[in-house]
Amino acid sequence: MSEKTLTHPLAKWAAERCDLAQSAEALAVDLFEDFAEWAFKRGAPSLTPHKFGSILHSTPGVTATTFRRNEFHGRGWRGIELKATK
Repeated sequence: MSEKTLTHPLAKWAAERCDLAQSAEALAVDLFEDFAEWAFKRGAPSLTPHKFGSILHSTPGVTATTFRRNEFHGRGWRGIELKATK
């Protein structure tokens, strides 16, 4: 992600912790919690969930969505996902 599409510290978090792809998807809560933990560990300023979502919403290729799988419903994002951890 370029710094033009995301503001610091979100740009640094996304570069380190996320993959951008058309097929990518993630729950909003998972992305926000990962960002909040990442920011805390680095002493970076955090964002409110609303501000975090607003910035993601303005990112090209990233769109808000609602997941419906079996009995599970949740808000999320398409176009971004957390990198797989090894």
